[in-house]
Amino acid sequence: MFGWLRHLLQQLNCLLCKRLGTVQRGQITDGIYGWTYRYRQRGCTVSVRICLVADEGVTITQEMRTRWRKGIENKWNNRFRCCTADGRRCCTVHFCITWAMANCDQTVRIHRGFGHENMLHWYETTDSETAAHEFGHLIGNRDEYVDAGAGPGRMIDNGSVMGNVRGATRDRHYTRICDIFGRVVQPV
Repeated sequence: MFGWLRHLLQQLNCLLCKRLGTVQRGQITDGIYGWTYRYRQRGCTVSVRICLVADEGVTITQEMRTRWRKGIENKWNNRFRCCTADGRRCCTVHFCITWAMANCDQTVRIHRGFGHENMLHWYETTDSETAAHEFGHLIGNRDEYVDAGAGPGRMIDNGSVMGNVRGATRDRHYTRICDIFGRVVQPV
């Protein structure tokens, strides 16, 4: 398919998902850690509205938004698809990231300089790959690295985005999205 046409269809799906998608939310616990994920989903299109709130003296620039969006989209989009058990019907998972001012699925506070990021606290200098890792939490994925505060039986995978910010997404990272439709996850 022509690249421009695919892009146009994805943008249309994003708009429909934001307006007509079903809110998916839940609680995740992992040892001493716990958080809520929330997003809208319509088919294989997932919309996440993120409010960025700057600390005093911090300006959230267009360059920062672009860096983080590209990191998330490059890491998560068009990597896996949800398919029926027989594999006859499939759709590719696509994430729509909106930097919003209200009606947010998540609120991320932006701090001056650099530091240790987590799902809801980023820094002006947070790189694109770290933003992609933290986005994984926003859609309900656990960390996959060794951590004394983690719960027993934690998956350890230093080659995955949730175990190493430079890693790749894995099929298990999309299971929650595909399970809603009783579908299995397959690589694109």
